[in-house]
Amino acid sequence: MIIYYNDKNNISNLSYIINNLILNLRAEISRFAQIKNNGQENCERMKIPKVEIYKKVLDNGLTLILNENHKLPICTVMVWLRVGGRNENPGITGISHYLEHCYSMGTQRFGPRENSWLIQRIGGTKNAFTSQDFTAYYSNIPSTHFETVMDMEADRFMHLALPEEHVLSEKEVIKEEKRLRYEDSPFGKMYETMCGLAYEHHPYKNMVIGSWDDLNTMTRQDMMAYYKKWYVPENTVIVISGDVARDRAVQTAELYFGGIPKGSSADLKTADEPPQQSERRKRIQMEAELSSLLIAYRAAAIDDDDYIPLVFLSHVLSAGHSSRLYQALVYEQQVATFASASCEGSKDPGLFQIMAQVQSGHTIEEVEAALLREIENIQREPVSDRDYERIKNMVESGFIHALETNDNRAEMIGRYEIVSRKFGSQYVNISLGLIEKTTKEDIQRVAKKYLIPERKNIVILDPIKRN
Repeated sequence: MIIYYNDKNNISNLSYIINNLILNLRAEISRFAQIKNNGQENCERMKIPKVEIYKKVLDNGLTLILNENHKLPICTVMVWLRVGGRNENPGITGISHYLEHCYSMGTQRFGPRENSWLIQRIGGTKNAFTSQDFTAYYSNIPSTHFETVMDMEADRFMHLALPEEHVLSEKEVIKEEKRLRYEDSPFGKMYETMCGLAYEHHPYKNMVIGSWDDLNTMTRQDMMAYYKKWYVPENTVIVISGDVARDRAVQTAELYFGGIPKGSSADLKTADEPPQQSERRKRIQMEAELSSLLIAYRAAAIDDDDYIPLVFLSHVLSAGHSSRLYQALVYEQQVATFASASCEGSKDPGLFQIMAQVQSGHTIEEVEAALLREIENIQREPVSDRDYERIKNMVESGFIHALETNDNRAEMIGRYEIVSRKFGSQYVNISLGLIEKTTKEDIQRVAKKYLIPERKNIVILDPIKRN
């Protein structure tokens, strides 16, 4: 706002300044109202375009999914395997992640890590990741080199070499990663402890990175057997997003992957996790400056009707400085340095987690009581209309922004194709509808259903001061 005044005659005239303030304030209010109305009209007119998905299953069972986008001469190629931590038996926990690390160790045609150098030379980037439900490899490349990357991917899919010396050296890399992420990280150690506490039978109880015993004893032979069992066409999804036409994508996939013979499709049956009947609690000690608390409730799988309301609930509790946990624990009571909530979107029921770090001079008991009060408040009465609209806008905008780039779209499409049994890759197109129909009563309902004492698991970290 700009205030105008006559320097010669009215600089000391208070009423003149006040009148100018009122006039400017009215003008600003009018301008804001106009902007707001225009914005509402724009939002009402705005329609989020459907993500175009072409899906084809080759004769050998491999699934090809294409999302065309010809705005720029670039594309993302992602190879997804329906294999992750949930597929691992006792004795080989961590092998999916271990194999991911070794997947660039060469073939008869390419030497160790040569595919990485070739992608860098054509101006591309590549990486990979493993979860409980899948393993994924991606390359972001100029679309003129699409065939080259598909050729390399098919080659290592069929002819992975796994040289003994490289397999052993990579094991040491993974051990160091485990030390950094879990052994030396208070929050990582708490999460590892929580998974073992919340799950008794389901493979989600194990860390994707594996146990020390299994890492130490796993061999190249174990990895090769795992590779041959799970890296088969009917267990594979290739997602292409970007500047690749349909005919080109299909012909290239048929050329390089279509001739790969079918494998023996593995029948995975995960152990059933019985309903939890009472609270479980565990305390751990490690070097840290402050105490921390992690509460988790076994919740819903991504296909469950309750999943999206649980995402809303996590945002109500911890999204931004106006969230319930920040306002109550960090700002008003000042008993915590931070507080967060999250909901896992997994194939089988995942965890709804709430974490907080205790502020110096306060206790775990204070923080736990404050967290439970905020949960009870949501269970007792629905969130306000204002908070509901804020959270809904936040969830919607986060989802929409994730669709902006080729690599993000490829990741969402591939993830949903594997994790969602009900909708597959089309989950990317129905998500906004699920978000739109979620009500504030739904948020209260899932808080009452899942965030209850008999589902509660608590891990407390007691700090040991560093020397």
